[in-house]
Amino acid sequence: MLTGSTPIYDGDVFLGSIHHDVMVNELIQRTLDDHLEGVRNYIVRADGRLIAHPAYMDAIRSHDGLYDVKSSGDNLLKDQFSSIIGAQGERVVMDGHDNYLAVAKIAGPDWYMVAEYPKSRVRHRAFESVGFLLGAGLFSLVLELIVLFFVLRREISAPLLKLVSRTQEVARGRYQTWVHSFSGRKDELGELEKAFEDMTSALKQRDEMLARHSEDLETLIAKRTRELDEQKALNLQAARLSALGEMAGGIAHEINTPLASIKLLTSQAQQELHEVIPDMENMENVLVRIDRTVDRLAKIIKGLKSFARNGSSDPFEDVDLSQALEDTISLCSERCRLHGIELRVKTPEPGTVIVPGRYVQLCQVLLNLINNSHDAIEGREEKWIEVEVAASENDVRIMVTDSGHGIPEAVRDKIFDPFFTTKPVGKGTGMGLSISHGIIHNHYGELSVDGSCAHTRFVIRFPRKIAQVA
Repeated sequence: MLTGSTPIYDGDVFLGSIHHDVMVNELIQRTLDDHLEGVRNYIVRADGRLIAHPAYMDAIRSHDGLYDVKSSGDNLLKDQFSSIIGAQGERVVMDGHDNYLAVAKIAGPDWYMVAEYPKSRVRHRAFESVGFLLGAGLFSLVLELIVLFFVLRREISAPLLKLVSRTQEVARGRYQTWVHSFSGRKDELGELEKAFEDMTSALKQRDEMLARHSEDLETLIAKRTRELDEQKALNLQAARLSALGEMAGGIAHEINTPLASIKLLTSQAQQELHEVIPDMENMENVLVRIDRTVDRLAKIIKGLKSFARNGSSDPFEDVDLSQALEDTISLCSERCRLHGIELRVKTPEPGTVIVPGRYVQLCQVLLNLINNSHDAIEGREEKWIEVEVAASENDVRIMVTDSGHGIPEAVRDKIFDPFFTTKPVGKGTGMGLSISHGIIHNHYGELSVDGSCAHTRFVIRFPRKIAQVA
């Protein structure tokens, strides 16, 4: 029997003692029986005498409890005993044989309670845990991809397929087959449907009008002539208010290219869906590309909404030149690319260069300058346009430079005059630079030609007291 005893005092007054008795046989039996799977427990005294060991109980009994580690001839047990004695109070030690030893010293009898745990068991448990986590992670990923696939197919692929089908019907002249695919949607697809519906309605009205007037050619020609005259007047008025006429040639490319891309990607997705085993990775890539293209269309539509307004009656606001350049480039980059013109843009960090003014008008001036450069170098071998914002102590400048060889001095004095143009007949009204010059003047800046540059360069300058530079 082992007895644990402790006295109880109230201050300096001894009240009594608490004793707890443990039967040694019971302690030994619990040591041998109560252990984790793969773990071996034993008790050894500080002098090397074995008290309990599952492999040597018969030897311990036959030696009347005087069997020690050295007598066992077990090298593993000897090394473990040396590690325990040399541990100097450490709770977990290594025995040099790929085993962990958990050691607890029983101070009274100078015994060591030892639990031997093989490293291989630790690694096995660790691999089991990692395997479970990896399996659960893969399962979650597959489940997420499946959910994402069905959501994208329902929200994006299926509506776009319907839109493609309706487009084909409209192309055949069947306007009455239109059925709403995105009713109630407020996103880009809803706007696309509305735009398509407006286009279909306009086409239907045009065809009906042509059918009604097909028998009266003279009336139709007269009406068309009046419409052309009205359109000419409207175009001239629009040229006086903004530079939108110069970008008309590029709008079709800006819209048609993403739409053609969506149609191609939708066709690929449709073909993949008809496969016996669809390639989910390919489907995901196609849907991601469609999503990016739709975002690009939304950006172009947003830019068109801004540029389609006159903007002359807008109040002055803080205009971030970085954002203005980005919106402008989105409307002319595709046109430049299609004509082999390299467009180099050096924009400042967002929010670093601010100019008070009318956002729409400033963007229209930038677009007019870029379109003028495009038209001037379109037929050259070396074709590039560079847009740069530079800030100094005195001013902020926006420079639009192209690969042309400059503007002759004789022309330079007239270039900002109303109706003066060097473009071929029918390609320009001669109002773009004049209107742009007036807009910049109204913004307390100046628009000029840099005659010292080896190439053609237009410079928009804002005084430092007007501009804000971070």
